[in-house]
Amino acid sequence: MITVLTWMKAKPGMEPQLQVALERMVEAVAEQEPGVVRYSVHRAQHAPNEFYLYEQYLDRDAQRAHGETAHIAELRRELRRLTKGHREHTNLEVVAEAVHDVSNRADGADGAATADKVPSANGLGLAAG
Repeated sequence: MITVLTWMKAKPGMEPQLQVALERMVEAVAEQEPGVVRYSVHRAQHAPNEFYLYEQYLDRDAQRAHGETAHIAELRRELRRLTKGHREHTNLEVVAEAVHDVSNRADGADGAATADKVPSANGLGLAAG
């Protein structure tokens, strides 16, 4: 699994346009890229002009394919217009993770979720519960 965290800062007044461009990207990834496990956009609570992308790919081939799509080319053009040029990409390595399966719970349910123990690169895993 390949995980990337991307940070970017919108130009003043361009936050709504940047958010729309990133939302379009999420839609394109969901529709066209089965090798992308997760692609989510986040906005910093303390700085509404800062956005983060959390990207997970099945493997390097999926990440490479993502970088070659027409929609990423379009987003890159938009980013040049909408950001201050401040963008950072960080490759992440999982060292521990807790995952809860909440798909079988109704909204507002008081029941405890099940936790799956996910092994990390060093063979350890954490399960919260």
